[in-house]
Amino acid sequence: NSIGILIKETCVIENCIVERNSIAGISYANSKYGVVIKKTVVRDNKVGIESPASLIENCEIVNNNIGVSMHSNNYNVDTIRGCLISGNDIGIDGDVIVIEDNIIGLSKDQKQAMPNGTGIISGKYVATKKIINNVIAGNINNGVSYNGHTFPEFTNNYVGTNRYLDINPSLGNGENGLYVGSDIVNCNFSNNHFMNNGGAGLYATVVRGTIENCSFINNKKEGV
Repeated sequence: NSIGILIKETCVIENCIVERNSIAGISYANSKYGVVIKKTVVRDNKVGIESPASLIENCEIVNNNIGVSMHSNNYNVDTIRGCLISGNDIGIDGDVIVIEDNIIGLSKDQKQAMPNGTGIISGKYVATKKIINNVIAGNINNGVSYNGHTFPEFTNNYVGTNRYLDINPSLGNGENGLYVGSDIVNCNFSNNHFMNNGGAGLYATVVRGTIENCSFINNKKEGV
């Protein structure tokens, strides 16, 4: 197919396998809000999911060119939670209000890299507000690349390692763990672990905010 599931009305998509579509696995004809996608495998598509959604939860989004794509200043994804997002050229491309409890760039057991090119690219439109309690590791380039001006709450993340805090270069992101390419204000980096990354743990041009209770271990360049 060119599109696996084309959404025209608010709906719930659950317990599906959506694979090998030339345009998108799940897309939308109208900008309908309130879509929920749960417990669904989305793999081997050009774009895995490109749809405004209230919730994407407990899904496997793997081996797509782009895992989740959202480029709009009016419609976005509210929450991506509890998903495996690995093996894509880009894991998440666009703005999601809350990104939490996901594995981005490792296998489900967190023992080996299953890399995205870049884990998360965000900051263009409405701006992501919270990136919390994720494993963002094993990606080829940056774990997170952010270019907005108001940075989200970034807390309790494992950047370049797993939840076991393994010191293992193969789990690191190939470049920076978190790259912030803009002058940001009101940022809060707390209780994060930046480990094993090929560049800096946290690279930012200008930061006006707080960095507290973070660990920077075994990064090839500076911690911050």
